[in-house]
Amino acid sequence: MRAVGNWRVLLMVLGMLVGCQQSPQSDSGAKGSGGGAETASVPKETSPAPSNSTEPAATPDAAVQQVLQGIERKELKALWDFLPGSYQRDLQSLVRQTGDRMDPEVWDRLMEVVRHSARMMKSKEKWLQTPAANEPPRTGAVAQLGPVDYAQLAGLLNLLADSELGRAETLKSIDLGAWTGKVGRPLLEQVSVFARRMPADPLARTLTGLQDLKFRSRDVKGDSAVVEIVVPNEPVVEVPYVKVDGKWIPVDLANGWIEGMGQAQARLAVALAPDNLAALKPQLMTGLNVLDEWLKRLEESPNKESFDFAWAQGLQNVMTVASALQPDLPRDDMAGDVDPSAETAVPVVKVVVQGELTFDQQDEILEKLAELADDGTGSFREISATKRDVTFLLGPVADVEAFARKLDLLDVSKVDPAGRMILATPK
Repeated sequence: MRAVGNWRVLLMVLGMLVGCQQSPQSDSGAKGSGGGAETASVPKETSPAPSNSTEPAATPDAAVQQVLQGIERKELKALWDFLPGSYQRDLQSLVRQTGDRMDPEVWDRLMEVVRHSARMMKSKEKWLQTPAANEPPRTGAVAQLGPVDYAQLAGLLNLLADSELGRAETLKSIDLGAWTGKVGRPLLEQVSVFARRMPADPLARTLTGLQDLKFRSRDVKGDSAVVEIVVPNEPVVEVPYVKVDGKWIPVDLANGWIEGMGQAQARLAVALAPDNLAALKPQLMTGLNVLDEWLKRLEESPNKESFDFAWAQGLQNVMTVASALQPDLPRDDMAGDVDPSAETAVPVVKVVVQGELTFDQQDEILEKLAELADDGTGSFREISATKRDVTFLLGPVADVEAFARKLDLLDVSKVDPAGRMILATPK
């Protein structure tokens, strides 16, 4: 997305919400304005919209207007309601899987440290806001920053820790829609607080700037359209949109969703795999204990000098421990021609299943494949998804052809023993 003078911050926000990283001349629509409908600038709301107002917008420009009005009212749920139902289910499934796979002791200990951080911020807010004696004078934009409201930040941490995120058990059944409705306003209010620390309050300028924007839908043909974002004194920004599950969203969001969520799930599967988590748990607990001890030292500091010393020393200790907690995550590109066994200590087979699969379907196939591995458990397993297919890496599997013959759950179309790859489709 182009930076355009004083509208840079505003367009960055729009880029996140409505996908306006497209160039002014998009591939998806004609250059003329066509017979599209124009929506007036985003109006000020005199009262909040009902929290259960989730009726899909009839046109893509109305969808843009709905989400921006919601953010202006500090309603995070407006962003959740903007997403198609299948995307909401994907996100909820990912968060609930985290609760299912996470070690409860590690997660609960993490939340204890979060609450301890909040207590320390409240009790030592004045010292946190006062620069250390040996800190060099602030210059430039940093010198213009206002003080951090640590008491409000502490309240936000407590809010999150006391919500369904606070325990692994409640994380397993979290309703993200209800959660965003509950914590969304204080969360966005905290964002506003930090924005007010910046010179000229960029968030306020952004929200004010929304009043001057206009949105137009054009070339609406079935489930595709183009939204024109009309910026005063700037070229029109064109964003291609598509309808998914009855909701209008940017084409870029739709194109990247399956791959992005597949990669997120693959990383989750590796990071929270029972063997990996069991091996990493002692280090995680050690790191959390080091952080908790640091917070205790800060709380118990009798004066500003000892507080600053404890801060500098503890920060170095925490960074040292954190640097040792880097799990081996799967590579982004797992669909190359390299033999997957070459990078692992066990013989691995690549099973490429063509077509779109839900997270539940992916998990079900992975579990069944794991049972067919040579060790009966699939000690090595990874998933990578794109819009076209899902790739399962599984091991140990010594004989690829023999493994393929056992795949009753899939229709196998190709077996490549040399490349250790199986191509299949769901039954």
